[in-house]
Amino acid sequence: MEVRVKSWRLVKPIDWHPPPSTDRVHIVPLTVFDKVTTNFHAAVIYLFRPPHAPTSNCHLERGLAEALSAYREFAGRFAADDDGNPVIVLNDAGVLFV
Repeated sequence: MEVRVKSWRLVKPIDWHPPPSTDRVHIVPLTVFDKVTTNFHAAVIYLFRPPHAPTSNCHLERGLAEALSAYREFAGRFAADDDGNPVIVLNDAGVLFV
């Protein structure tokens, strides 16, 4: 099966739930269960048959942006805190939409 990339872009959350404070960095520490597994990056690819409407990608992108506003961890980045423990930085860097 041949896959052709027509476009790609970073999708970021639409809004904040709740709004972040600008005076400190928001982080989420990983649980003990997260730390037991091996550290690796896994790309997730979802395939679907496009609907008949040609503007369906904008609806998918909008839905992804709304989901990221509720689940900000998915739009964050992995890092380490001052003690070297792995954390997720809630910086809303976005996810790749291909």
